[in-house]
Amino acid sequence: MNPTFTVIRDVSESLKSFIQDNIDEISNPNRVVFDSPAEVNAGGQPRLSLFLYKVRYNKYWRNEPRTRVGVNQIQDKPLIMDLMYLMTPFSNNTETELIVIEKLLSLFYDNTVLRGDQLEGDLIANGNESLRIVPDDLSLDEIEKLWTAFPNRSYRLSIPFIVSPECIPSSRINIVPPVIRKDIEFNLIEDRG
Repeated sequence: MNPTFTVIRDVSESLKSFIQDNIDEISNPNRVVFDSPAEVNAGGQPRLSLFLYKVRYNKYWRNEPRTRVGVNQIQDKPLIMDLMYLMTPFSNNTETELIVIEKLLSLFYDNTVLRGDQLEGDLIANGNESLRIVPDDLSLDEIEKLWTAFPNRSYRLSIPFIVSPECIPSSRINIVPPVIRKDIEFNLIEDRG
């Protein structure tokens, strides 16, 4: 399996399509954007900032085995990542923002895993058969620190989610020489019973 280096983009596109297909207020094109909350215009039609704010190594999946890709070729283990998104609705109407927040919470409560035709691009070809989506329980201090990264933007009600684990295939393939000869030594043990 050769990496296409599109896993992070394809995860984001899968989330965007799934949200647009299920939430009427932001179902039109260009209503769900990957821009940070600092870059989204708060007025006009309802919009959702689907902002990838952190990418981290998944420490629990670091011991994945290497994969045999040919008779004498072994591909290094994949890079396993967690993608952290901040979903922030924008509207000129606070009531609409609250409705979108509630629909997002309900949508990802009822659909914690996306798979099959819900996955965009080359996710399956890159070893990602499903997307697991869980709420990220950020503390008030963590939320405040996150929002200080958005200059000139006051805090808005947002939902942090983690999509994990995401597999990014290694591009390193090792050549393993074939076994030409193997000597086996036997030791007979006498039965003295």
